[in-house]
Amino acid sequence: MGAKTWELSVISSNRQKRLANAVRPDSNTHLKRLNPVRLYPMLVCFLRESLLDITDIILAMFCDYWQQMINKAKKSLDIY
Repeated sequence: MGAKTWELSVISSNRQKRLANAVRPDSNTHLKRLNPVRLYPMLVCFLRESLLDITDIILAMFCDYWQQMINKAKKSLDIY
């Protein structure tokens, strides 16, 4: 969807996080009742923050995997 290229500089980063956190626990029925003028900025911020969160999680998982492989290689080298 190109969320990483969306221009959100008009909204402060704290406001983006607050809008994203406001959407997270809401149900679809509650979101459907919101005015589109209010809903769409919230959804855009939610998608952008989700992209950043998921990217951070994936990088942390890769870092953990890389550390496990290094430890395994060191152990194999010590045994050798």
